[in-house]
Amino acid sequence: MRLLPLILALVSAVAAPLYKGELIFPLETWHNHSSSVVELPNGDLLVCWFHGSGERTADDVKIEGARWSKRTGKWSERFTMADTLGFPDTNPTMFIDSRQRLFFLWPVIIAHQWETALMKYRISTDYQQASGPPKWEHQDNIILIPKDIAAKTREVFEKDKGKEGRTGEYATKIIEHAGDMYFSRMGWFTRTHPIQLASGRILVPMYSDGYSFGIMAISDDGV
Repeated sequence: MRLLPLILALVSAVAAPLYKGELIFPLETWHNHSSSVVELPNGDLLVCWFHGSGERTADDVKIEGARWSKRTGKWSERFTMADTLGFPDTNPTMFIDSRQRLFFLWPVIIAHQWETALMKYRISTDYQQASGPPKWEHQDNIILIPKDIAAKTREVFEKDKGKEGRTGEYATKIIEHAGDMYFSRMGWFTRTHPIQLASGRILVPMYSDGYSFGIMAISDDGV
């Protein structure tokens, strides 16, 4: 019976979550924002974020990354994950699917406004090296056609259309946007980790500054 408190204490210690904060690189004046981190199958961590002199005016914004080694307990030097020449790369996110493939998703901002975001993604099966970016095997754009967005937008905002002030102005604007095919298909971008369901379906949470609301992108083809 004397062993019971000790056993309970050990179980409690094992189950307790670990919270730890540390700097990956020294503090600096340039913009570093919208980080995403995944645990790799070997126990290492891979993190990425966007880095540059600004968000809405600068073309030098790129996606950087770094690795934390389970063996050494240290972070690697930072490296470039994506850098579209002449355009800002922003809001990256990553996840590892059921086939142990690393997905890396991010928007390129075409005209310095988030409403002009064009989503891109890359896939890698060779991503557990000690340093540097993953070796990418596939890259493509994510082209969206939001289902019934015009009808659903009217359904939600029509009641506010005649109201005075910013509420009515916003409702009127958002309904007009929903009727614009180009506006409805551009400008969506990632904000958080995608999720893969047991069925294999991939859910990608996305947001639009133009609409100021989110949607869930769905993929059933595994890519």
